[in-house]
Amino acid sequence: LYRYRMQALYRYRMQALYRYRMQALYRYRMQALYRYRMQALYRHRMQVHYRYKMQALYRYRMQALFRYRIQALYRYRMQALFRYRMQVLYRYRMQALYRYRIQALYRYRMQALYRYRMQALYRYRIQALYRYRIQALYRYRMQALYRYRIQPLYRYRMQ
Repeated sequence: LYRYRMQALYRYRMQALYRYRMQALYRYRMQALYRYRMQALYRHRMQVHYRYKMQALYRYRMQALFRYRIQALYRYRMQALFRYRMQVLYRYRMQALYRYRIQALYRYRMQALYRYRMQALYRYRIQALYRYRIQALYRYRMQALYRYRIQPLYRYRMQ
């Protein structure tokens, strides 16, 4: 009976020890599994967060690059428009200046031509007047010479 009881007690204790060890092992495995799952979940969340962060950063950089390009394009177009307007204005001013100079030159030439013609006309009239006076004087002298010298002499000879 004693031996039987000792064997039963031993079996009970072994079973209890086995059960305790199994439970401890199960607990350990469950904790390890939980830990593993938590770490995997954390890693996954970090990867998602990192991916999201990288995508946001990429989007921001692309937007900044796009904004910069649009601003550069706008600046370039404004400068080109300004250059074009300046060139048009310069051309317009040069043409106006050229027209003004040509008109001034034309006016000057016309005035010079007019002065020259007036002077030539004046000279011509003075010369004509002078010729007329000289001829008239010559005629008058010839007539006087004929009347007072030649005619009396001729009359005297005829007598």
